[in-house]
Amino acid sequence: MTGNDIFQAAMSLLGEREAPGGLNESETADFRAASRDIINIMLFECCDADRLIREAAGEGWSGCVPISGLDDTVQADSRLAAGVFPYGLAARLILPEDPARAAYFEQKYNELRASVRRVRRTAIADVYGGVS
Repeated sequence: MTGNDIFQAAMSLLGEREAPGGLNESETADFRAASRDIINIMLFECCDADRLIREAAGEGWSGCVPISGLDDTVQADSRLAAGVFPYGLAARLILPEDPARAAYFEQKYNELRASVRRVRRTAIADVYGGVS
């Protein structure tokens, strides 16, 4: 998922889509300009969750890698990138205009971020044998 995908999802949450599904670029230019930096902040906010998810899945984790532009692929678990980041981005973008809506999106961001951190635990194999 790219930074632009997260931006597009956030615009959908904010109701910034026009009839055929496109964006009015002149009305969303300020949002687009701020999005890269906000996504990078969220990457670092969710760094620990991303590590836990990847380690639980047996995947390697290379740390938090910031994006340099919205066309870059966001190096985060898809549950974070697609399911959590759009809410955080929407919250931060709309804050100056509508603090009440921003609070809703921020709360949703925090709830989803917490739910993603819940990693499924598995039983540990007893490799030492029983105690006599």
